[in-house]
Amino acid sequence: MQIVDRRGSLVTVLRPTATGSLESAWVRIPDGSWVGIEPRATREAPWGWSDRLWHAAEPPVNGWHGTRLTL
Repeated sequence: MQIVDRRGSLVTVLRPTATGSLESAWVRIPDGSWVGIEPRATREAPWGWSDRLWHAAEPPVNGWHGTRLTL
């Protein structure tokens, strides 16, 4: 799913899995770059499954690229 603002600029990209859970989410931030959420990316945290945040120039077509902001 893609969401555009009133000027037609892409601001959100949501990708579900086949079962309907979140595979990835990307949102455009004010400087024009993107922050991504990688759900259930690691179990290394003491509390169990944790999401990972990414920062990138553009959302990838698939996979993950850019700079990891968290574990």
